[in-house]
Amino acid sequence: MVSGDPENLLKTLSIRHDSAALPGVKGRFDHFASGGGRLFISELGNNSIAVINTGGRTLDHNITDVPHPQGEVFSPEANKIFSASGASKRYIFDGKTYDLITTVDFPGGADNLRYDAATKRVYVACGDEKTGAIAIVDAMTNKRLDEEYKLGGQPESFQLEKSGPNIYVNLPGLKQIAVINRNTKEIARWPLTIEGNFPMALDEEDHRLFIGTPTPAIPITTSKPNA
Repeated sequence: MVSGDPENLLKTLSIRHDSAALPGVKGRFDHFASGGGRLFISELGNNSIAVINTGGRTLDHNITDVPHPQGEVFSPEANKIFSASGASKRYIFDGKTYDLITTVDFPGGADNLRYDAATKRVYVACGDEKTGAIAIVDAMTNKRLDEEYKLGGQPESFQLEKSGPNIYVNLPGLKQIAVINRNTKEIARWPLTIEGNFPMALDEEDHRLFIGTPTPAIPITTSKPNA
């Protein structure tokens, strides 16, 4: 259920502002991720990924020729950068040289990515309203695994539990949050009364999910559902 007053929540948020110059960027950004002292940013208009040194706030590198990049994760164990692409592929780059290692096909496109260091797996939100799923790639072998969770809708932001088996997935087309139990493989559904639940953050310690919506344009705090 929705808990607390979202307007009061906004007033209590502490936001730190900082910046790094990104010359020549065209169009908007999509998802981004951090790892290894770097920030990886999807530059949609440039078909590239900006790599920013978070210590010096400088642009270290631009990974080019990534069609419609939509999200990244970094695996320190494999020293690889994984990038989701709207061109129905997932790109894998060397974390040191930034050279392309290989690609993995994802018909229907790949969007958000999450990395589980405990299992060295990359979780991929992929597909459309009919084929939407959370798929899995082994970060060490670069192979797509047979294990996959069909959702019946296009997945947007999702979060992995570290101390439990659950994956929480926004399904805005269905006005739902799907709760995947990685142990039992069961999927529970949490219906919502809000629309446009695209972004999500998980406060695992306090058992809360944060869902952002454009209508109304405020963050919503929710109690964490159980699968």
